[in-house]
Amino acid sequence: MPTLDRFKSFEAIVAEIFRAEGFEIARNVSYRVGSVRYEADLILTSKTKATTAVEIKLFRTLTLPSDALFKAALQVEHIRRSLQLDRAVIVTSVRIPIEFQRALVFDNPRLTIYDHDSLRALAAKHPDLALRLEELLRETWIRPDI
Repeated sequence: MPTLDRFKSFEAIVAEIFRAEGFEIARNVSYRVGSVRYEADLILTSKTKATTAVEIKLFRTLTLPSDALFKAALQVEHIRRSLQLDRAVIVTSVRIPIEFQRALVFDNPRLTIYDHDSLRALAAKHPDLALRLEELLRETWIRPDI
């Protein structure tokens, strides 16, 4: 598991990428359902005021067990519904096979997934952020293979 510092750095870079894309950002938004406390990694607000819950997952390898991704999808959908937001997003450092992405989105039509490749493509529009992202991922992986 990555260190807390690396996770926080990854979360900060992801937030900066979305900010550079024109979103307003709220980080670590806490809320309660009954006596249980939950936290959203990010809440995005677009220029049109559409709102999005973002769940960020950093892993030390490029592949992810499907059950971890399924749990992340459930978690971000719970956040979206609890806070009555428009969309849900999972951002992860791993590659997710397109078939699995399609299946998750089919089951969760308000979900968007930024995996390793699509996150790098989004960051590429912002060279300083792309460089920081690449450096962090290189430091995090057990065996970088890109």
